[in-house]
Amino acid sequence: MRARDVALAEALDAPGQRAGGVTGVVQGALIECLAEDLLQAELDQAATGTG
Repeated sequence: MRARDVALAEALDAPGQRAGGVTGVVQGALIECLAEDLLQAELDQAATGTG
């Protein structure tokens, strides 16, 4: 697993632990969306042979 993947996994686990209530939920959702965007960009790059 690459260092970036490890950091991303930790970031996805952290919001609920760092912040409670609505803030934690919103923060977690934002990080999850960002993670999906990053993954999609990586998949697109792999498919087109760039990056």
